[in-house]
Amino acid sequence: ANQASPPKGWAIPYYDIENIRKYIDCLRPDEEIVLTEKVHGSNAAFSHDGEKLWVKSRNYYKKMDPDDPWWDIAIRYQLEEKFAKHPGKVFFGEMYGQVKGFRYDCELVNGAMHSKIRFFDVYDTKTMRYIDYDPFVSMVTESGLDVMPVLYRGVWGQKEEMYAYAEGKTTLGGKHIREGFVLRTVKERYEPKLNSRMIVKLVGEGYNLQK
Repeated sequence: ANQASPPKGWAIPYYDIENIRKYIDCLRPDEEIVLTEKVHGSNAAFSHDGEKLWVKSRNYYKKMDPDDPWWDIAIRYQLEEKFAKHPGKVFFGEMYGQVKGFRYDCELVNGAMHSKIRFFDVYDTKTMRYIDYDPFVSMVTESGLDVMPVLYRGVWGQKEEMYAYAEGKTTLGGKHIREGFVLRTVKERYEPKLNSRMIVKLVGEGYNLQK
């Protein structure tokens, strides 16, 4: 009902990540990686084109509406003002707190759960590439916003040791479990077997059992 027409001449890419179990042989032993907590919520993307802010859920661009959850986040976090300083960049984040049983560090405000957002990627619509991890973190934090919690940074180790990072309690407040982790390389690279950049995810066994 709140779907808007897409922009002309450029687009916010659809965001999806493959399971690491199918592509574990793509990891290089000397490559620096980052594991960040996979947070259970709703995918969100925001991009300023130099004139206005575009807001998108996983599948739909959104018409401006303060009652829309995606625009509510954009308004509360002043994303139009902040992302106007980075025209042509797409900021991907996860809105969270609205999923039952996965409250994280969100609080009730006037009887309703006050959702939050953390960012996990930035895409450049001019080069049509995602930016490296460290510049991404700088861009987000210098905007006064938060990135996903880091579970591990270094080279890939033994599978059993690394898979354990998908288990246990969330590191983002609350007493519930984490959903899993997302693995990305510190330096962006293309992976032929994925036919895309090198990024994969692992959903924890504890999360799957809880479902």
